[in-house]
Amino acid sequence: MRSDLPPFSADNREGLEYFVGQYPSPKDSMKTLILFLMGVVLGCTQTTEQIKSRRDTEAFRITLSVDSSDESKSRIESYIRRELRSLGDVTLVETNSSVAIRLVGIDLKSRADRPQGYAISVVVAAPFPARAYLGMPMFACLTEHDRKNVEEGLRKYELPEFHSLFVCGQDELKTSCDHIVAAVDSSVLEPQRKLNDTFRQLNNAIREQLRKTN
Repeated sequence: MRSDLPPFSADNREGLEYFVGQYPSPKDSMKTLILFLMGVVLGCTQTTEQIKSRRDTEAFRITLSVDSSDESKSRIESYIRRELRSLGDVTLVETNSSVAIRLVGIDLKSRADRPQGYAISVVVAAPFPARAYLGMPMFACLTEHDRKNVEEGLRKYELPEFHSLFVCGQDELKTSCDHIVAAVDSSVLEPQRKLNDTFRQLNNAIREQLRKTN
């Protein structure tokens, strides 16, 4: 404990004023807290943007791959693409996606080799947040060259977010594809929309409070 500090007691006005003077006023404390929270919010928002996109300002960037027979592949891909675009905040891309949807379809047939329907496996994954991961203190010692190499390697990994199997009859392929997109939207995309909205509202509230205190 420092010995040069004045004694703290109710009878020692000088010591009391010294200790009180070491702490900021309530207004300054509020500003500090707001600035801290804003930094946290903005930092979280940056990390979130590296995994998924913001609603209204940037669409979900989605890559779609379909592995199925020649007969059903084009139909499945067409139905899925159409439904994804109807969501309004989805952009289908070939690279640099924020969400990857992979479908594997199997044509179901009877023992007599007659078409019976389809089974479609659906996997949804997000790119590994390499840049956010490298921001951790344990990687601070890396050189810029090593950092780029590690980031490039980490980008090859993905985080699975959804997996399901859909089975339908011969005349129900479009309906099943509609159900697939609805499931992906409710299980993957909608939670991210709500998270982005929460960050946006909190960010706006902090900015408004900062405006009032200035």
